[in-house]
Amino acid sequence: MPTDQCRQRTTEPASTSIEPRRPEFEVPDGTWTKDAAHTGSLASPFLASMGGGLTDTFSSLAERFGLLIDTVESRTIGYESYIRVVPLGGGGGSRKPPPAPIMWALVRLLPALRRRTAAARQAFESGVLDGLPGRWENEWKTEFRARNEAQRAVDLVPLDDRALLDALASARTLLADGTRVHFDLFMPYLVGLHGLVAECERALGWDTAQTMRLLTGHSVASSAPTGALQDVARSAAARPAAAAAIADRSPGVGDRLHAVAPDVGRALDDWVREWGHRTLDHEPAAPTFAEQPELVAHLLRESLTRVGRAETSGGTENASASASLAEARRRLAGDDRERFERALDAARRVSPLREDNVHLCGTMPMASVRRVALEIGRRLAERRQLAAAADVFLCALPEVEAGLLGGASDLRPTVERRRAEMAWVEEHPGPERYGEPAGAPPDMSALPRHARRINRALLWAMEQEFSGAVAGTAVRGVAASPGTHTGPVRVVVDEDDFFDIQDGDVLVCRITTTSWGPLMGVAGAIVCDSGGAFSHTAVIARELGLPAVLGTGNATHVLTSGEIVTVDGGAGVVEPTP
Repeated sequence: MPTDQCRQRTTEPASTSIEPRRPEFEVPDGTWTKDAAHTGSLASPFLASMGGGLTDTFSSLAERFGLLIDTVESRTIGYESYIRVVPLGGGGGSRKPPPAPIMWALVRLLPALRRRTAAARQAFESGVLDGLPGRWENEWKTEFRARNEAQRAVDLVPLDDRALLDALASARTLLADGTRVHFDLFMPYLVGLHGLVAECERALGWDTAQTMRLLTGHSVASSAPTGALQDVARSAAARPAAAAAIADRSPGVGDRLHAVAPDVGRALDDWVREWGHRTLDHEPAAPTFAEQPELVAHLLRESLTRVGRAETSGGTENASASASLAEARRRLAGDDRERFERALDAARRVSPLREDNVHLCGTMPMASVRRVALEIGRRLAERRQLAAAADVFLCALPEVEAGLLGGASDLRPTVERRRAEMAWVEEHPGPERYGEPAGAPPDMSALPRHARRINRALLWAMEQEFSGAVAGTAVRGVAASPGTHTGPVRVVVDEDDFFDIQDGDVLVCRITTTSWGPLMGVAGAIVCDSGGAFSHTAVIARELGLPAVLGTGNATHVLTSGEIVTVDGGAGVVEPTP
């Protein structure tokens, strides 16, 4: 792996002695729910200051597709990420929704509701919704790949300070554009998947988890990074010198492979180039694989171990998908069978969209933001305005800009205070919700057909993404991916724990992101505090054939690294094994 792409642990704090300090912050009005579905770490001050792109994106989305919400707003409260759904017309809270007859009248009388129902009809009848998957395949995918490569090709070191800030603005623009495309594609994705879920519930009595098994094998991007790294391991396994180079735990696995098996070395370089430049969380403070060659080497060693046991991924889950499809076709006939097949075809068409765009539209642009920010941090550290380059993520953007251009601002006291505050929040996390419980949604049955279809799909998706976790001391949750596995627990709470994951471990964490695929690929099962059958974690687990129990609410607190447990992904249960 080229050394210029592989910095080591740039997120290490400058100081290891931290006295936690309670932060002061105000809780905004409204009902705010902790966004544990998308991040398992605290939000850096750098990320919190990057602006409300989600709010603007969802506001536009709601208008164009006829959603009966004003927007979805994201806010950092005490270093933790929270979201709230803003109803159309504002307000919210625990107010009682109108009954169906009143809602029927409102959508025909109120101008705002008439405009939304008209937009929903237009989205379906104009072909805009159906055309978005084609735009991704034929236009956006190529565009974002090129833009990401162009960002990575910029040599930042020769740029003056002003030009470096321009480069940061360019990376942020790419991220904002990617966010917009991601959520545009989210609309046909959730409509297609909800159509299948609703049909299977009506005709077969299936829940979401059982229905989602039908889509296994149709999200190639979910398993591609893991499969590609396993291909490197398989190539090395056939070459004793290459296998020995990987088994050697000293630094420099890439150089050793190039020396003894150049083709394997090039294959590893290709993997880093294709999959290594993505942040491991939805956060610029999170590292990438490309920065951590020893982590890649560790995962490659564990993949080599798995290859040596002739173990392959996906068999259990693919068998489950085939069995589910056979059961559905056996039980259904006539109109029910035709409706099921149409819904299945529609869901399979959109199924690749979500995972396929996340790395090109999300984690790769975020990695570009990170790369520029680290160069800014390096300069501020050289000027003794910061203690270390990675401390830039403990600064807000205006502070970074002023420090870089003003030259005299010492940011180190601010960084140390925020580091102490974040340490306190880690020990004293905020509540799952601020404000009153959200009111019940309106009765969708009163809406015109197209508005009813798209808003029911949105409501289903939000219930799946942000459903409450299971409480208590038993480790139970959502049966997100079937199968059973017995193995030692490996609790992962930050990136330093990645180096401890071994072949066959039960990976226990708060939540994963799409970039965690190679980490999940060496595990034997996945258990998460958050998530559901619709989540990124569930999709990847099913594609890799890993049993998964999600939404436990307590796994990282109840389970201990090293203890042996059995994960039953079909029942949603994790039990200690004598």
